[in-house]
Amino acid sequence: MNKFSNYSVLILRTERTHDDLELVVSELKIRGIQVFIFNVQLVAEGGLSFTDFINSYIWEEIDIIDVRYCRGIARNWLSTYKRIFDELQDFLQIQETRGNVITVTPSFATLHWVLYKAGYIKELQEQKISMIPTMIIPPPPDGHSEFDIVDYLNQAGSEGIVLKPAVGSGANKLEFIRKVIDSEYQYQVKSYYLDNHQEKQIVNFIKNYRELNSHFQDYCNQINIPILVQHFEKITSEISMIFVGEIPHCIERTTAPNMGIAHERFGGENILIINPPNKWLTFAQEVYQALPEVAKKTISLRIDMFERLDGKLVLSEIEGASHRTFFPEVLQFCKEHPLAEKRRIEQLDLNKIRALKKYVELLCSFKLS
Repeated sequence: MNKFSNYSVLILRTERTHDDLELVVSELKIRGIQVFIFNVQLVAEGGLSFTDFINSYIWEEIDIIDVRYCRGIARNWLSTYKRIFDELQDFLQIQETRGNVITVTPSFATLHWVLYKAGYIKELQEQKISMIPTMIIPPPPDGHSEFDIVDYLNQAGSEGIVLKPAVGSGANKLEFIRKVIDSEYQYQVKSYYLDNHQEKQIVNFIKNYRELNSHFQDYCNQINIPILVQHFEKITSEISMIFVGEIPHCIERTTAPNMGIAHERFGGENILIINPPNKWLTFAQEVYQALPEVAKKTISLRIDMFERLDGKLVLSEIEGASHRTFFPEVLQFCKEHPLAEKRRIEQLDLNKIRALKKYVELLCSFKLS
């Protein structure tokens, strides 16, 4: 008898999910696992109520909920999705009191940990993890007016600084600020944002330090949550180590010309590194082992890091909420068939996608262990 008989998985997704979804669903169905899929964005945008969502399922038939396909929840976590997931956690706790235990991955605790970058950056800084130098600036009115961004930029001793919200994703509302040599302007600001689901970049020039401080205050007031201020240094590589369980595979992320950001939404590429340098693997494992257990209550975790010009590796950030797994065989197929249509990618031999098989095995073991 199949040990997964009568086993079922509810997958929560958003409208613009990533290509992991269909591969995972196919592998689950091959194993005889019943799959339900719900677009939680409908609740976030008011098309359905949370009660409508709850009434859509017989919860005694659900064994596990996988929420990693909710792309974009980080951008709207505080405004909408946190409330939805808090309600879901309360509902599942009631289910548990009735003897119906439903496992969630990533766990609710993991979601809160990885989505609040200011919290985990401070925690890892205290553990002496090698990281990009980062200042955490509290939201108004607790500290923005006291932080002198011009002074920090002058002291950075780097190419410039990066501003980003403490909760966010996909480079939305990220800014690069650097000094320029110009008779009229002293600073250049590159801003990245989403406009009606379209990725945009704008470049502005600022005349003097007073205008730059004013720009920073406006930015902070617009974000209205803690801001991360980081050094921007020249690097040789931007690397993502994706853990499925405790075994990682390696992706090098490149930038498009004149964009300055390693993200496919802005023209960057994700390149599979089959035999990464040992120091990359060692550093990623050191970071992984240093993470608290709350960060590891998930099937997949991504560690983003930079290699500087001097060869030193520094941690950039941790992704564990709605990141892509970048299954290696899929990336290799796309490299060999750059014009392949999506349906051809979906016809890959699932048995050859080792990380996918491992992912589904771990997904199932969450309930069986």
